[in-house]
Amino acid sequence: MKPLSFFKILGHNKSEWRYILLGCFGSFAYGSMPFLYGLIMGRLFETLSYDPDIEDEREEMKDDAIKWAIAFMIIGVGTGLGILFQWWMFAKSGEALTRRLRRQTFLALMRQEISYFDNPKNSTGALCQRLSSEVSAVQGATGSQLGFISSALCSITGGVLVSFLTSWKLSLLITAFAPVLVVSGVMFTKALGASNRENMEEDAAKVAEETIANIQTVASLCREEEFFERYRTAMAVPYRKAKKSSHLMGLATGLTYCIVNFAFAATFRYGAKLLVDYDITLKEMMTTIFTYLATAVVVGQQSSFTPDYAKAKIAAQKVFTLINYVPSIDNQSEDGMKPEKCKGEIKLNQVGFRYPTRRRIKVLRNLNITVKPGQTIALVGTSGCGKSTTVSLVERFYDVINGSVTMDAHNVKDLNIKWLRHQIGIVSQEPVLFDMTIRENIAYGDTTREVSDKEIEQAARSANIHQFIASLPKGYDTMAGDKGTLISGGQKQRVAIARALIRNPKVLLLDEATSALDTESEKVVQQALDNASVGRTTLVIAHRLSTIQHADCIVVIRRGRAVERGTHEQLLAMKGIYYALHKVQSMSQK
Repeated sequence: MKPLSFFKILGHNKSEWRYILLGCFGSFAYGSMPFLYGLIMGRLFETLSYDPDIEDEREEMKDDAIKWAIAFMIIGVGTGLGILFQWWMFAKSGEALTRRLRRQTFLALMRQEISYFDNPKNSTGALCQRLSSEVSAVQGATGSQLGFISSALCSITGGVLVSFLTSWKLSLLITAFAPVLVVSGVMFTKALGASNRENMEEDAAKVAEETIANIQTVASLCREEEFFERYRTAMAVPYRKAKKSSHLMGLATGLTYCIVNFAFAATFRYGAKLLVDYDITLKEMMTTIFTYLATAVVVGQQSSFTPDYAKAKIAAQKVFTLINYVPSIDNQSEDGMKPEKCKGEIKLNQVGFRYPTRRRIKVLRNLNITVKPGQTIALVGTSGCGKSTTVSLVERFYDVINGSVTMDAHNVKDLNIKWLRHQIGIVSQEPVLFDMTIRENIAYGDTTREVSDKEIEQAARSANIHQFIASLPKGYDTMAGDKGTLISGGQKQRVAIARALIRNPKVLLLDEATSALDTESEKVVQQALDNASVGRTTLVIAHRLSTIQHADCIVVIRRGRAVERGTHEQLLAMKGIYYALHKVQSMSQK
């Protein structure tokens, strides 16, 4: 991925221009220290060259020593304030940028279509790492980098100017070593770039997230060692990269220090010759040397304190690509029709579909289904035949490849996505409850308004869960736990039904809502589902055929096609696929 340019990244930090401007002033103050330091050191050495045996020179030495000591104190205070302002202001601007980017990145993630999360590169671990580490890394390419540029520019410009005006001969010699120092600096920068391990560490984060999220399964299968080996293998690549880059960084650092000392050796030797030949004075020699020395120190310190610029630019490219990406199914878009009323008629006409991450496999093939308002249609078939995919297309989690999906004769692509989904309530096989109270979980079903306690209680009664909630010590204020782990599967399913009902949807989608429950829980939940379906268009996906025998129409899907349709009795009379499935289940129950 091509890194984003410095100025494009800085443009996203323009809201904090006041902080950046003050930080640059601090950087200039710190950057002016080298040539001021060199000028004072030159005069200090001149003062120390006075003969103390001569009374006038001795007195002048005392006065000058006090004067230069005060000058050093002033430089110290000025440098300290400059560094304080630089880091304080750039930290404020950087953290403001990070906070804003985190908000924008999280909103961008929420905006993506479902197919984005189907991509293995966008696993939970990878996205969480992107949201935390990569967003934080972006500020390393804005304020702090600008501070380094400001102080380095001031130091180098002022240092070179003072040195050449003082002794151009000695300055030329020192400058001759600059190309070698630049080469070592480039090596160091490349080593830093090579140590950028975020992409490689994302694989390790995926393994860690998968292992921790499913730790009970891992433990029950006794696969701890295997998952540890997977994690160790995922970390091996970034380890090798880091080890390789450390050699390059060590070589670059060693070369830098070696060249600096060679430069000092040559400078003092040549300076001594110029001094003996009366081409320069001791003050001029020491001014030139200490100016260059202080400049090297300032530039070196600033570059070492500056975060990894190459890594920050790559991180910025990833973050801004995500923020600026407009998905084909934009759930934040205000475009599309918002009909005043919804009858709830659903029609799939010659629908063909492939998942974006599995384009070679055609899941649905010219599927035709019509659900009239208030009707209950059940979809049955073997696993992988396309039943759940049909529900996803009605919700418009994905778009069809050919054919159309309509709601009240309107193509779902032409409807406002928020309006469409607000007309639909969905209860899946494994409903997810949030780590908040039961009251809040139910109210989350309708975020377009303030849901009253009376409505929440009514939805809970319709879902056959009110009595259970009322029996709890804290009632509706009981915490559901992470993913609803503090309540049983049947209770969680009924809370999910109440959540679906709170928005009073015209369409109800039930995706194997009872298949994961025991017999007793299934009866209670099925009764709640039957109550919820009254007066609503209902599309049911069922594995247990006993739960859909009273549906208005049952559609048998095989390999993405509707091969049989009719009532329970009609399909049994056909003695086709449905008859065979019913016979197998009846025998297993006996």
